[in-house]
Amino acid sequence: MGAGTGWCDLTGHCFNVENQSTRSKTLVWFSVSGDMRFLSHRDTMTLWRRALVRAQLPVRVSAGFNPQIRLSLPLPRSVGMSTTCDVLLFELTKPLAPEAVAAALQAQIPEGIRVETVEQLAPGAKLQPQWAQYALLLFDQVDRGDVSRSIASFCQTERYEVVRAARGRHPRRKIDLRGAVNELKLETNAVILGLNLDAAGTPRVAEIAEALKLDMVEDVREVQRRKIVFADDAEMVAPVGDQKECGQ
Repeated sequence: MGAGTGWCDLTGHCFNVENQSTRSKTLVWFSVSGDMRFLSHRDTMTLWRRALVRAQLPVRVSAGFNPQIRLSLPLPRSVGMSTTCDVLLFELTKPLAPEAVAAALQAQIPEGIRVETVEQLAPGAKLQPQWAQYALLLFDQVDRGDVSRSIASFCQTERYEVVRAARGRHPRRKIDLRGAVNELKLETNAVILGLNLDAAGTPRVAEIAEALKLDMVEDVREVQRRKIVFADDAEMVAPVGDQKECGQ
């Protein structure tokens, strides 16, 4: 059976009903900080499912004998990464004011996670992440001169390939780190990194750090994701494919 609509009671049991109203695809931008950054992807999904149930929002659920709330995180966050721009996507069985959705959810989530804004998307809209910006926060003892030289060397390279071993359904493959980086610069306390996101093979932040001779334990105290740009976002035009900021 396909997807349906319904509601969930406060025990977490979901019930399938026919939807006679307009569906509303809802996008929640939220931040993650403090100890909450150590939540896994699965734990984050569980947290939001429970928050949606407790908030008693008219959320869409799947069809079948065991209906579940339908939600997604279009760009999952790595364990240990904080962010000012994580994204949650779900559908409501009827439109609600974004401010009401934000207030209802914020009341049900723990400290360290905050709803930043809520948007209603157009019917049929699809979210495909295209670009993201990260900040690698450095410990005080890290030599900024060494980091600056590593950035300059990396940016002058046409290709910087790493080989990923086969894992599960993913075969062994080569990833060009340099080709995916469109922003790389050193600020006072952080390396700013912009990555083009490609389903065929997006570099991991740890792979870029290793290429810059940075140890993720000894040199980097925290990784932050600061920005996400989606395919239909006007901001996409500027960052993607623009190499001029590498090393500047």
